[in-house]
Amino acid sequence: MNAKTRWLGLGILLLTGLGLQAQITEDDFNLPSLARLEAQRVAYITDRLGLTAQESGQFWALVNEYELEQEKINDKYKPGKPVSQMTDDEADAYIRATFQKDQDLLNLKKEYYARFQEVLSPAKIALFPMAEKEFKREVVRRARDRWIRSRLNPGRGRN
Repeated sequence: MNAKTRWLGLGILLLTGLGLQAQITEDDFNLPSLARLEAQRVAYITDRLGLTAQESGQFWALVNEYELEQEKINDKYKPGKPVSQMTDDEADAYIRATFQKDQDLLNLKKEYYARFQEVLSPAKIALFPMAEKEFKREVVRRARDRWIRSRLNPGRGRN
């Protein structure tokens, strides 16, 4: 991946990070770590898809927009109380609402697929979910390895 693409991805991430900072408090997450992880995600996927600087800018703007729309739909259908405390009628209504939520999410996918096609080839669009899964697997693997190393060397790195 060339330097121009990295800087563009980092710039997009920083702009996105400003929105995240308004939604997440420092008590919830370590923001520098979250921002670093998101930067790594952007860099990994940009590289894996072989995006040009122009494609990358347009693509990540659409991804961010899509993820916000997904979040709105998911929030709209959140149950008012825990499922374990619902009556049968409430649980039935909740289940039926999840069918509509799934349909809304499918419609959103179709809408954004058309918009992604204006920016990327279908082959790159198809590779995107695979690249995301690969990145998540790599993050989990590294976290697991770090956890194992910390258990094998419990005093290391502590003062």
